Amino acid sequence: MHVNPFESEYPDALVPNPEGSPLNKVSLSALHASIPLGKRLESSSQSLLVDAVRSFYFAKAFYAEWNLREENLPSDVRHAASQMPRDLIRLAVLSIGAVNDSSERTRSLHNTVAAIKLALADDPGTDAVAAREAIEDIRHRIDANSVVPLKYVRHVRNKWAGHASFDRDFDDWASADTTLSFPLLEKGLEILVNAHSDLFEVIRLSETASRVAAQAERADSAEDGPLSVPMSIDWSAIAVLAPMIRDAAKRDAALIMNQLARSDRSTPRE
Repeated sequence: MHVNPFESEYPDALVPNPEGSPLNKVSLSALHASIPLGKRLESSSQSLLVDAVRSFYFAKAFYAEWNLREENLPSDVRHAASQMPRDLIRLAVLSIGAVNDSSERTRSLHNTVAAIKLALADDPGTDAVAAREAIEDIRHRIDANSVVPLKYVRHVRNKWAGHASFDRDFDDWASADTTLSFPLLEKGLEILVNAHSDLFEVIRLSETASRVAAQAERADSAEDGPLSVPMSIDWSAIAVLAPMIRDAAKRDAALIMNQLARSDRSTPRE
């Protein structure tokens, strides 16, 4: 029996053929190095708050609601949405992992801390030394090689959420071959949120760190006066903002589950 090959829903005429190639590693690294530290700080904050906090608590609440109410959902809705809890959890793991990703040129907290420490490296002043010591302490607290919850986040991201890895068939560390630990994931997120909050506190209290973080933003300005890191909102309040986003994400998950339950009252239950 002849079986037709699988085909895209788009005809070949609609498939673009981009010219040239993506930028090479050297070009990308040079452009990355030119990004002002203030912009890196804000990008790291947005990834942390918008992506990681909301993604995790939305997935956690949706998973709990699904397990509680699955049998009461209309049968067709239950069938259509059955993969949503797993997909949301996978995205949450990816989002938390991205916050502390050590890959090159990412907007991660890991790389932001390293960039600020490097910018302070050649300043011999007492204030700069104190700032470097505080930032080094933060760097140790987010070291995924030694901090177990962050090691776990990296492990499940690499072995499950981000890669179709065979490793989990052989590596049963932290029972990650069969289960996913919400407590470990959430503890990792807690560490990252608080470390980020402390990083902004160092910048707020240290004149040298504040100047280094802001100087690239003011390179073309002749203004005098106090230096500041331009931000769309006050990211130093992340420890206050994170619980608000957590609560909003949990409410959103409950609202969606309510909508799924009401989606078709006439559908026969199994």
